[in-house]
Order: sequence, then structure tokens, then C-alpha cells
Amino acid sequence: QRRVTWGRLTLSKLLEFTMATKVQGAGSLWNKNSWHWEEKNFSGWAKEQLKLRLSSVVVDTEDKLVRVTNIESVDGEASVNIRKGKKILIFEFDIKGTWEGQLKSNNLTVTGSLHLPDVCQDAENEDVEVRVSVNSSADGADALYRLMSRDAAATMRTHIREFIDDLKRADGGQDTLEEDQRRRQEELARMQQAAEEKGREKERLLQLAREQEAARKAEEARKAEEAQRAGVAPVPVQRHEAGQGSLWNANSYFWEEKPLTEVGKKLLTDTLLATSITVPGGEVRISEITNIDGEASANIRKGKKIVGYQFDLKAKWTGEIRDGDGNVLVKTGGLIQLPDIAEDVEDDKYEVRFTVDDNTPATLSLKQAMSKQGTQGIRDAVKQFVEQLKKL
Repeated sequence: QRRVTWGRLTLSKLLEFTMATKVQGAGSLWNKNSWHWEEKNFSGWAKEQLKLRLSSVVVDTEDKLVRVTNIESVDGEASVNIRKGKKILIFEFDIKGTWEGQLKSNNLTVTGSLHLPDVCQDAENEDVEVRVSVNSSADGADALYRLMSRDAAATMRTHIREFIDDLKRADGGQDTLEEDQRRRQEELARMQQAAEEKGREKERLLQLAREQEAARKAEEARKAEEAQRAGVAPVPVQRHEAGQGSLWNANSYFWEEKPLTEVGKKLLTDTLLATSITVPGGEVRISEITNIDGEASANIRKGKKIVGYQFDLKAKWTGEIRDGDGNVLVKTGGLIQLPDIAEDVEDDKYEVRFTVDDNTPATLSLKQAMSKQGTQGIRDAVKQFVEQLKKL
């Protein structure tokens, strides 16, 4: 008999089975439109259901009775998988048990064993093999054996097909799909709100920079006017318009430097704290900036503006991964250091060092997400900071 096992499921067979079932499925929130492959473990539920259904099998005729007395073992695995919005069932079980038969005419009782070696996803369209043995050679034992291997086995196959139907509905009924749609709409609204708040924060920072620049220009003009009345050269007051120096700096030709250290530290802090990084199944955030060392300045020479900066930043991070219902599965945090935020870093490949508070197998997925998506998200935030710093 040709079958597909758990470890040898071919792509063609998988596609064939998916097209045959055509059951809608809902993935986790991170799985946009339930498009990517996602696996949910249903082994425990499946084992309980199979044991419950098969142990209830009884066939009672006018002169004979056979019944399953015990399901001794259900070995195997089952999962419900999501791909392209469709549900794909994959399971394989080896089931062993015992049975008992009675011949009513002479009160003969016999016992035996039963074995279902291959209960798998093919069972929906193919007969499940049921092996039956009897531990007696008495007259009438053979009749009980035939009743068990024919009628009782047919009942077991019916129960298995019903089990498959219930497994299809598990985690994917109409109520589940509607709930999934509701959760996705809520998550989208939350993301849009976060984006709006982030945009407002950017605008606030830019407005603050404009106000500081306006105040600086007014102060520069006042000092220049006072110096002109006194007949002395004005004290150099810096300007940071693109490629323009102070009023005394004719044609912005001479070297002139304006400190940006304090405003740069604040801008870097605000940018990182406003950053939320999406990782598979959850998010990572910078929770606290613990220290920033370094300096920044805007320099003018020959009508050109050069922004120089060098910062060493230390911070704390937190992250969590949630299941499809929004429940937190893993939560941890740690320390972050960006030792070299500088203008000479090539291709914005800023070095990101991080540690994990509880480095255990349970937090491995979040550590891996931090190493990949988290590190890149922090680099993107620093790149955003640099772009805003150059506009000051």
C-alpha cells in the first residue's frame, strides 16, 4: 500500500491533499493574510479523541457481541498547518488495543488484540488497515473473530473519518475565521495609530529644531547689529542652514563649527525610544537609554556643510512573542550597545551588541529574532536619526 508518512510528505501529495480539503485556516497575527507556512500542534487533542472514539466501539447482534475493551497506546503526531489561507492536516498514528467477544448461545468469551498501524491523512479516502487477532481456538471463536474484523473494524473506520472531519474544523470554524479577521483589523488599527504617533513625534522634533534655529538667527542678528554700532567685528555666531556660515563668514568660505552634541543626544534618544521593531510573532522595543557618550557638530568650509558625529550608546531592550490569540508566549529583555555611531561607518552597518537576561531554550526564538530583525531595525532607526541630524 502506497502512503505518505509524516517524514516523507512530498510536495505533490501535499498540494493534492490541500486541494482536496479546501478548508480555510487562520494563522497568527504575524502571518499576514495567513500566507506563510505555520504549524500548530494538535497531537495531544488527536490522541485523546482517537482513544475516546475507538474505545466505544461495540457490535451487538442476536447471538454475538464484540467490543473494544481498551486502547493501550496511540503513538504518533498531528498538526494543523496554514499556507496561503488554507488549512493542511498532517498526522500519522500507530494504535494498539484489546477486544472481547461473547457467544450468547453458550456463554463463550474470547479475547484478542487489535492493531491500526497506519492512521494517517490518507485515511479520508482510503480504508484504514485494522489487524485483529484472537487468543482462542474454541468452537465459535472464529465467528467472533470475523465479526470483530469485519463489522467492528468498519465502525472504527467510520469513527476515524469523523475524527478527521473534526480535526478539519479545529482552529478554523467560521467563528474562528471571523475572530481572526477581527484581531487582524485591531492589529492594523494599532499599527496605524503607532505610525501616526511616530509621525507626530517626528514633526515635533523638526518644529523644535525650527524654533531653535529661529531663535539662534535672531540672536545672531542682534549681536551683529550691536557689533556694527560699536565698530568692532561681530563675535562668530554659528548658522546651520545648508552650506551657510555666520554673517561675518563672507561667502561661508572659512572653517566654522557649531556644536550639536546636546540636541543630537536628545534626537537619538527620542528616535530609538519611538522605534517598535516587528519580529516573527511579536515585537522588540528599546525600553530605556542608559548612557550616551560622544559629540556632534555641523561644520562649514567653502560653502559646504559637513556634519560630524561620534556616539557610544548603551540601552535596555524588551521583546515578546505572542500566539495567534495574542497571549504572550515568550518575554525577555537585555542590554544593547552601539559603540560606534559615526559618520565613517560604511553602508550604515552600525555595530549592534546585545545580551539576553535569561538565555534559556525558551527564549531562543526571541534571541534569534533580535539578532536578525531586531538588529536591522535598530540600524534603520539610527539611519533615520542621522538623516534628521543632518537637517538641523
